[in-house]
Order: sequence, then structure tokens, then C-alpha cells
Amino acid sequence: MGKIKHIKASKRTELQEKLRDIPYDKVLVVAIDPAKYSPKALICNYFGEILVNPFFFTINLKLRTCKSAFAP
Repeated sequence: MGKIKHIKASKRTELQEKLRDIPYDKVLVVAIDPAKYSPKALICNYFGEILVNPFFFTINLKLRTCKSAFAP
């Protein structure tokens, strides 16, 4: 089994300090499934309530852009 990847302790502490005083109702979570052919994401709040339903998006590595159903 491969090595477990996580935020290093120093980076985790730095992130915790930045987020410590933010009210939970101001936190958004962007969950990304980086599938090879059909990456998908959704946006929810801290409490897990889905704010934007799951959507597929494409990644163009050549231009380093991301296009989704929400792009104008």
C-alpha cells in the first residue's frame, strides 16, 4: 500500500491559524473528484449542506484552464 499523503504538520498548523476565527457559516468546501476522463466537483458548506450540485468539468492542460457548466 502506498504512503498516506496529508498536510505536513507545519502547514496544517499554519492553515488552522488562518481558519481559526472564521465563522462556520462563512466556510465553503469544494470537493473535487479528479477522475482521469470525467472530473467532477461539488460545493457545500461546513455542515455538509450542498450549495452547488455535483457537476462535471474539463481540464485543458495545454492552456491550464478549467471549464465547467458555470463558465460564462
